Amino acid sequence: MHIQPETVVELYKGIECDSNYENTYWFNSVSEQNSFFANKQHTTFQHLTFQRLYKNVVRINAHLGDVYNVNYMRFQNPTFGGKWFYAFVLKCDYVNAETVDVYYKMDDMQTWFPYIDKSEKQYMLRMHDIHDYMCTDSNHRNDVNTEDEPVDCSDTMILSSTKLESLTTNFKLILGHMKNGLTPADTIETGSFNCCKFEAYNFDFTGIQQLLDQVNSYVANDSVSSIIGCWIVPAVLYTADYHEEYYFTPDASFGTYVPKNKKLFTFPYTYMIVDSGSDKKEYRFENFENSSSNNASFIGRFQFNMIGKVTLKPEAFMFPENYESWNAAGQAVNRDYACKGVMLTDFPIVALPIDSIMATIAQLNATQYTTAWDIGKNVSNVLGSLVGVGTGTPDTKEGIDGSRIPTGTSSSTPSIPGISQLFQAITGLMDTAVNKMQTVNNGLRKSGEMFGVSANNGVLFYSGNKSFHFYQIGLSPRSAKRIDDFFSKYGYAQNKSFPLTDVTHRSAFCYVQTQNANLSGNVPADSLNTIENALNKGIWFWHDKNHVGQYDITNNIV
Repeated sequence: MHIQPETVVELYKGIECDSNYENTYWFNSVSEQNSFFANKQHTTFQHLTFQRLYKNVVRINAHLGDVYNVNYMRFQNPTFGGKWFYAFVLKCDYVNAETVDVYYKMDDMQTWFPYIDKSEKQYMLRMHDIHDYMCTDSNHRNDVNTEDEPVDCSDTMILSSTKLESLTTNFKLILGHMKNGLTPADTIETGSFNCCKFEAYNFDFTGIQQLLDQVNSYVANDSVSSIIGCWIVPAVLYTADYHEEYYFTPDASFGTYVPKNKKLFTFPYTYMIVDSGSDKKEYRFENFENSSSNNASFIGRFQFNMIGKVTLKPEAFMFPENYESWNAAGQAVNRDYACKGVMLTDFPIVALPIDSIMATIAQLNATQYTTAWDIGKNVSNVLGSLVGVGTGTPDTKEGIDGSRIPTGTSSSTPSIPGISQLFQAITGLMDTAVNKMQTVNNGLRKSGEMFGVSANNGVLFYSGNKSFHFYQIGLSPRSAKRIDDFFSKYGYAQNKSFPLTDVTHRSAFCYVQTQNANLSGNVPADSLNTIENALNKGIWFWHDKNHVGQYDITNNIV
């Protein structure tokens, strides 16, 4: 049977599909593919004999100088179905002045990939995701684009910082003390019970003088011991049912560098720290809900709530709003934020300048001084109690006949035990006198000592920094650009299943790397295996076919 030669061969220049399957074109349909290549041909040869797929060479009538720089081809055998087969041109070899042998390697990706079932999900190691959410977008989920990446994030710096000013501008002197006649209303306040009374004084010259007058009155009335303590605290903490909202708006940049990929606005590339000096916690922006900002210069607007109270240990507590409020299904739920908060404690303790001499004398006035007269009087009492010891009748015992028999004790000389008892009593009285006089001397030596202990964080307080500090930690500009370029080229780690149709959701290109791809379609088995290996190795699908290999171009989600 004679078959009319009808094979068509088209040669191309500048087709940027790689024979190692690093870059290839993406087409949404076979007709789109045919139309593209029909407009790119360098030269066409018709009425050739049947071309076998894997013969890997085709002979054409051409001058070598006209075809030596072609790099791609396709051919068609119209008599046998008319399908176009695509191939990489490896070299063009001179046969004679009018004949050239074109050596090629089949491009299984362009030849067969359009016939793959792309709706089947494949396990994606990496991919340019169809959702590059800002971490505070209303439709963002905290499990999207948060997989660990093989990049170095150690080069960090403080990108922005603020503090809660209400804790650093107005203060009160708080005196805690016991007094007679306390009522429940004095000791129970907004749920706290201290069994003492707190009094507040302004932290100025007038308030300090009023505090000193109060303390001196306790000294004069011998009630210094009723003072529990004295602290300097922010005035807002002395407000009943105190509550304050605070909003932190971190920068949407890394110093001078503004990233393209929004994953850089998640942990560990940037995050926040709340530090009170006595407590500290980290927070991830992507774990907040409903924290969007209308200002593109900021990542978002993150709410914190603060409560505080004056107790025997004054303290304030700052906790996040709508933080980690998703359940396993990605639905918003109410959370207990107590374990996510930061505590501010150790407010400065005031060392009260109590006159120790007067306080000691007042204490000793309540105790009888032991004088020489006291000692003499007490010795007389002891002697009186001991009279019967040496002058009474001798001790006796009962005999067999009932008579009393002397035991041998002298009736005229005091016994040795009686003398010893006298000396012990006198010595005890002398020791008591010495101890009381020593107490007086010790009290006098304490002149000038202070009541109270100074706290160990006074520098923070007096420098205006004892508050809640909010820090945005992030990459340095050079590290941010380095990692941003990596994401622009390779997309994000996914480690979950996607259909290959998701490759179409980027304007310029999409990188895809699968694990154990398992494809199906009307494709020869060996070509199917080649495509699976290419996907497992990682491949870039290009929608913008004029900028192949330019990974820094705009690659928006479409």
